[in-house]
Amino acid sequence: MVTMILARRSWASRIAFVLAIGILTSGFAAAAAAPSVGLVVSPGAASYAESADSISASLRPAVRVHRLDLSPRENRSLLARLLQRQPRAIVVVGSQAVREVRESGTDIPLVYAMVLDPASLDLPVPGDLDVGGVTGVSMSISLESQFSLMRSMLPEGRTIGVLYDPKNNAAVIERAREVATGFEFDLIAKEIRSEGEVLGAARLLLAKVDGIWGVADSTVLTYSNARMLLLQCLRARRPFFAISEGYVRTGALAAVAADPEAVGRRAAEMARHIAEGGDVSDLPPEEPPEFEVFINRSTAGRLGLDTPKNVLGLKPREVGR
Repeated sequence: MVTMILARRSWASRIAFVLAIGILTSGFAAAAAAPSVGLVVSPGAASYAESADSISASLRPAVRVHRLDLSPRENRSLLARLLQRQPRAIVVVGSQAVREVRESGTDIPLVYAMVLDPASLDLPVPGDLDVGGVTGVSMSISLESQFSLMRSMLPEGRTIGVLYDPKNNAAVIERAREVATGFEFDLIAKEIRSEGEVLGAARLLLAKVDGIWGVADSTVLTYSNARMLLLQCLRARRPFFAISEGYVRTGALAAVAADPEAVGRRAAEMARHIAEGGDVSDLPPEEPPEFEVFINRSTAGRLGLDTPKNVLGLKPREVGR
């Protein structure tokens, strides 16, 4: 009797083992059959990591994600290894990721995210219909939203200055003049032809305006100029309205910026569409689906400005002390 019971238990254990192996095998097979997407993330900004985490979470488990977090230096061999996996699409987060993937010469469809100035990298922008093998989610915020922020922070302000390179932003500035008028601002725009002209032109402009508006311009907001430009504004007791949270943390007064997680979710939806057989041309580039308002509390205090409790229907996120 005992022998029969033991035998039955033995067979039951074997059957359970076989079933477990079957389930595991089918799970591995399903994972192997799932389409894959590459995810290449620029170093530096915390917002890049936020967006990348959102992309990964949105894609899995339906899509396998091969993630590469770039270092500031050499990434060629690691990127080559990722490309050997032959993902059906690559999501590039931030400008460095865009440049390095493009330099690899791959023809795999690209989806960009968290890129401040797509046009400066020869990427299609919202409104473009001929996108080639590239689409994405821009970080650009509507002019109306940006001037609404300026009006909220400068209720008595009358003039806003802007530095720009006409080869980069002539059309944007022309449109901005109309939008500024709607918010009862006079926009004083100063053309810049080279990086070396920026700080001198800024000194002259600061004497004429109530605040400076920063636009995404690769000639004006360079690595070497940005900090000095912010310092000039603070010394002149004029607010600088920025293009991203990072500038606000560095001393700019405020910015309306894309929500990294929302950008990531939308970029993931685009990548999944491509990975599952869809065409890139089905998905023209888009503006960010959601945005946030950032205000540097320390800068506001230094300039004697009040911090509004509501901007564009949102409670601003205060940074600085």
